[in-house]
Amino acid sequence: MVRAAPPCEKQGTDAVVPRKRVKSETALVFTAGLVSGVVQAVIFNPYDKALYLSVTAHRPFLRWENFSRPFHGLAQAVVQRVASGGLYFVLQREIQHKLFSESEADHSSNLENFSVGALAGALNGVLLNPMSAARYHAWGTDTTKFGVAAREMWQHGGCRAFTKGTGTTVLRDLMFGIIYETARHPLAHCVPGVDLSLPANLVAAGSATLFSSPLNYIRLRQYGHHPAMPHPRALDIVRDLLEDSLYDHERGQTRTAFQRLSHMQDRLRIGWATARVAVGMMVGQAIFDLTLERLEAVPVV
Repeated sequence: MVRAAPPCEKQGTDAVVPRKRVKSETALVFTAGLVSGVVQAVIFNPYDKALYLSVTAHRPFLRWENFSRPFHGLAQAVVQRVASGGLYFVLQREIQHKLFSESEADHSSNLENFSVGALAGALNGVLLNPMSAARYHAWGTDTTKFGVAAREMWQHGGCRAFTKGTGTTVLRDLMFGIIYETARHPLAHCVPGVDLSLPANLVAAGSATLFSSPLNYIRLRQYGHHPAMPHPRALDIVRDLLEDSLYDHERGQTRTAFQRLSHMQDRLRIGWATARVAVGMMVGQAIFDLTLERLEAVPVV
């Protein structure tokens, strides 16, 4: 059997050369996002589950109950983290190149960084909130399968069960994206001739987590309610938090100023949650950038 010759194009009058296949930039970006999301899901699932249970059960983070069955819900986490951990970086890259294609990402203006962070964060929150709600529902029950958790939510709460916390999630991701993107680029190039991308991403993500931690606390409390029940309003959650910080119900006494700050820090998980997101973003961004760089370097045949 004779193979068909590859499609060719003429150069000049005599030369004929085979056409080269062109890489799809979008496909490479999505592949890099997929790799970054999978790695994050496997590494951080025990930490994420313990953090969620410590908030919803009102107990210290380092309690053993939070870490029992550390990979419970890993299947949902992989799906959700592949989406969330990878999707943000995909949106970040695509928005940067589609809207600001004439400027390099590393030397973009503050306005461009603000726009990329705001759009990527808001879209990330809207698209992934239903999946996040199902994952946190599974963590709070004995359900181990994503489909079973989603079915339970639908039976008890219908569509509303998947939309709870959407507004809070969008605001959280919007704030996070803006702070992260506007901080990491200047920090990475604050020393001429030295690439400080890793520590810059770590500091930027930590700062973004710190400022968005109240919204994250509200979001987790809303996710923790039964699907059949309407989730509490954000203002009610904030009021309960402030009242609880003033009075220690277990000891039956008013908290001191130091105890109030300590209680707020513990409830908002400033420390454990901050470290988790900061390290996660640093690792995820590094894996995404490295994977994309390697994929772009693969020769087209």
